Amino acid sequence: MTDEEKIGQLFVNLFFFGEDAFSGNNLTNKEILEKYHIGGARYMNGSKEQVQGLLNDLQENAKIPLLIAANCDSGGDGAVKGGTYIASGAQSEASRDSWVPYHAGLVSAREASAMGVNVNFDPCVDILENWRNTIVNTRAYGTNAEDVITYTNAYLDGLTSERNIIQCIKHFPGDGTEERDQHLVLGVNESQPEEWDKTFGKVYRNHIDRGVEMIMAGHIALPFYQKN
Repeated sequence: MTDEEKIGQLFVNLFFFGEDAFSGNNLTNKEILEKYHIGGARYMNGSKEQVQGLLNDLQENAKIPLLIAANCDSGGDGAVKGGTYIASGAQSEASRDSWVPYHAGLVSAREASAMGVNVNFDPCVDILENWRNTIVNTRAYGTNAEDVITYTNAYLDGLTSERNIIQCIKHFPGDGTEERDQHLVLGVNESQPEEWDKTFGKVYRNHIDRGVEMIMAGHIALPFYQKN
């Protein structure tokens, strides 16, 4: 690869279907690949026919096979409209039964991989310490490290039981302690070092020890740990 191609591989392009699709760029999928050398793709909206057509076209024209990502934390509905919804993180926790998140992961993998998705940007392994948090409120699998570990382990076991799909946990160093939207402003995890080690750190150590393949960093600062 050229240096330009190597740089391009660092980026994941968002493809958007619908009336509000981004305008001003009339490049074809092939032209986007040839000009920007993207390493991955995400998509929003679109029927199953539109999504399948997009992903097939991208992979057929890619010099290097693309990572295709989706957010499938509740089932196949995260991959495409009409996909099967199983359970959110909150519903998985409320069930008190690992069978529920296991099958959410299983169905996510089956339906996402059928569309051509090979990376799942879930589950959220955040701890919901503040119920007013708008990002992981119902996506979190618990209000303590033990529950989050139990149910996210089950989800990932289901996700990888039948399909070769890349696991990705998020949002490091941990959302769920505050009320700001980290997509709009810098979030802050206010945990002291000892507290973080026993909570969020415990969750991440668990998944690293279990061989998780990818960790998504959030737009979240961890100031007290950084100063330590």
